[in-house]
Amino acid sequence: MELTQKQHLFVLAYIELGNASQAYRRAYKATKMKASTVNRKAAELLANGKITARIDALRGEAAKKAVLDRAWVLERLMRNAKIAMGEERIKVAVRPKSAPDIVIELEITDRDAAAANRALELLGKADEVRLFEEQPKKDDRPRQLAAPQGAPGEDHLADIIARFKARIAGGTPQPDDPSHSDDPIVRRFRKALDDVNAG
Repeated sequence: MELTQKQHLFVLAYIELGNASQAYRRAYKATKMKASTVNRKAAELLANGKITARIDALRGEAAKKAVLDRAWVLERLMRNAKIAMGEERIKVAVRPKSAPDIVIELEITDRDAAAANRALELLGKADEVRLFEEQPKKDDRPRQLAAPQGAPGEDHLADIIARFKARIAGGTPQPDDPSHSDDPIVRRFRKALDDVNAG
């Protein structure tokens, strides 16, 4: 799978840029070539089996490295979370000032809630875990609430307010007065009115 130096440069540029024509321009220094010629030559290189095999091999290596890097990061995050929560001890080498030739190894544990929370948050957001999915952004525009079916509208609300004001002022409620309702909100409102009248 031997490639020429320029073909190798083309492969590297193609992996970096993702565009065959741009990769060709970089590898072959084709500044004076017409765009159509560059496009044709780049397409010819991509049709070459040796070149596509090398591109695939390098992409595969990069993918393996990315997986190993993710695993390494996740492993370190889990360890950091355990250390920050005090579940795992760490070794520390200390040189006393009184005896600089001596190194003392200590096993310590310490709790750091902020560090533990941050490590756990990052772990939860990882693609492998996905505990914290981002919610779609809500529309911040004010919404118009629909009146319940059969509700008379604002006139009905004004009527209710007038009845409660009459009750506060000592008037008698009408039989269809909502203060007779079993609705918990109406009962709380009725109790608040009674407290106002009593106080």
